[in-house]
Amino acid sequence: MAQDVVAADVAEAEFERFLEAMGLTRRIQSKVARSDAEDRRAFDDMKFRFLDAIQDGRLTIDALGQPVFTPSGDAGGPIMFTEPTGATRKATDQAKQGHNVEKTILLVSKWTNVLQSRLEKMKERDFAVIEAIVVLFFP
Repeated sequence: MAQDVVAADVAEAEFERFLEAMGLTRRIQSKVARSDAEDRRAFDDMKFRFLDAIQDGRLTIDALGQPVFTPSGDAGGPIMFTEPTGATRKATDQAKQGHNVEKTILLVSKWTNVLQSRLEKMKERDFAVIEAIVVLFFP
C-alpha cells in the first residue's frame, strides 16, 4: 500500500475549500440532509473516492477551487474540471436513457475538452474518481 502524499485532515480541508469555491456547500448539505441511508452511503462513497485521490496526490484543488485530476495510468496529462455551464449539462441530452457511463463520458468530455476515447480507456480506479467529481458537481 502506497503512503499518502497528503494528510487526511488536509484532504478534508481541500474538499471543503472545493465545495465553497464552486458554490456547492449548501446544495450538498441539503442533499445529504434529505437523503435516506442508501443515498447517504452512495454520497459517502463518492466523497471517499474524492478524498482518497487527494490523499494519494492524483487530485488537487487549484487556487480557484477547481479539481485537477491526474489519472494514474494515462500519459494524457492532468484533467481540469472548471465550474460547469449549461453546455456541460446539455452534452448528455443525446445519450440514451439509462446509459449512465455513456452520459458520464459525454459530459466529462465536453466539460474538460478531453477526448471520449481517452476517458473510455481510463483505468477503473481513475474513472471512479471522475465519477465522484461528476456526482459532487451535480448532486
